[in-house]
Amino acid sequence: MDFETYQQTLKEESVFHTRRAMERLREGLFDPIAVRLLTAHEKALNAVLTEGFRALEVGASPHLCVVGAYGQGKSHSLTYIQDQALAGGYAVSMINLDPREIPFYQTAQVYRALMAHLQFPGTKASLATQWRSW
Repeated sequence: MDFETYQQTLKEESVFHTRRAMERLREGLFDPIAVRLLTAHEKALNAVLTEGFRALEVGASPHLCVVGAYGQGKSHSLTYIQDQALAGGYAVSMINLDPREIPFYQTAQVYRALMAHLQFPGTKASLATQWRSW
């Protein structure tokens, strides 16, 4: 394969991935490729995250509130934030506080869900598996 053909193939793959991401988002499906390709205002978001991570390291407890109507990209943004935190060496846990699945007012159930979804940098192992290896 010559260089020109290779470049065209890369361009077609990029177009395909972008189109796939857009179609999945239209259907209401989450697509990890969309997180990488379609993150808006990435520089501003990274600045906020860097400031928040620094505050964590000095013992201040910052918070970030992501608010929006259905379909406005909250899950997309939170997945991006989760990926950045894992890349920065932080342990993370992300859950959906849906009153039908994990009601926010049932503290014990929320805690169990948070522990079950806890992820550590560089591994996909559960807390129990990671604990055993430590």
